[in-house]
Amino acid sequence: MTKDKRISIIATQLEAGGAQRLALWQQEVLADYFEVKLCFLYFKSPFMGRGDSSCLSSNGDRSLLNLVKIYFRLAGFLLGQKVVIAHTHFSILMALAVKLTVNQRIKIVAVHHSERSLYGPTTSKLINSRYAKALVFKNVFVAPHISEGANSVVISNPLIAASGQKTLEGAKEDPDILFVGRLSSEKRLDDLIRAVGNSPERSLTVIGDGRIRDELVSLALMVTSNNQVRFIGAKSPEEVREYMKSCNVLVIPSNSEALPLVLLEGLASQCSVICSRIPAHKFAIDSRLASSFEPGDISSLTQLLNVRIHPTPSEESIKKALRPFDPEHIRAQWVELLLSATSRNYAE
Repeated sequence: MTKDKRISIIATQLEAGGAQRLALWQQEVLADYFEVKLCFLYFKSPFMGRGDSSCLSSNGDRSLLNLVKIYFRLAGFLLGQKVVIAHTHFSILMALAVKLTVNQRIKIVAVHHSERSLYGPTTSKLINSRYAKALVFKNVFVAPHISEGANSVVISNPLIAASGQKTLEGAKEDPDILFVGRLSSEKRLDDLIRAVGNSPERSLTVIGDGRIRDELVSLALMVTSNNQVRFIGAKSPEEVREYMKSCNVLVIPSNSEALPLVLLEGLASQCSVICSRIPAHKFAIDSRLASSFEPGDISSLTQLLNVRIHPTPSEESIKKALRPFDPEHIRAQWVELLLSATSRNYAE
């Protein structure tokens, strides 16, 4: 390990999410090859034993004062670094700002966890500008259906094995229908809540948190009865796996996903799965590992929920479908990319 092998990893906010899990995994598996350090730009909620000490700011306030504070702290964090892996749009923009003003020799590996169209018009315009593209060493997309541009590569998220530690204390009620994910509009949890309201004998357990939680709780009170819906907040990956193993069916109703870790983990836990027909779920639907419905079609989703017993996929078919997400293969892809970024044979 030399000073030319310094890798920094930044993710926009600390919370339970796919970008954060990938960043933490990278920090662990790349340490055999590089000098690696990780930070989050701002704190949103604790995750995997990390608090706001891992963050450059204690909150996500977009005021000019807080943005300037994050910028200067990030500039210090990246001082002397060779490569920065920037997860999601805000981190990419902040890394670009530091490259332009402080550390012009740093190479930016921009990791995209969703379609660029979801970044918002201003952010999308900045990231897609010819000038910004010229400053990025490589764009990495976590799924082929969201990849775009000549200077791009697809490296999937890994299916990270559970630690084997049991973290649930005391007895828990085994869930009937399970939802796991961030509580935001593109996840379409509202459709699932309405479908559960149409199925009075079913119940739903919701794992996750997000900005529209209060709206969803209010909706559940209006359209369901008899405590059909339980919101139990964010849980550790180990806890999520335990809930998956004991649920009757895992439902993923999103209208937009890049690479849904929830689907991968659900299949690995041998869940019965119902999911929306979107490109990110195609591999599971085509392999007949999941029942499916058109996103937003509450009637079809209700019909699927009323099928009380869903077939459980065979272990062999699950292994075959999950083979592309093998962590060792994906680690090798990241190592190859980062070695090229730190090589003196590449133009600065």
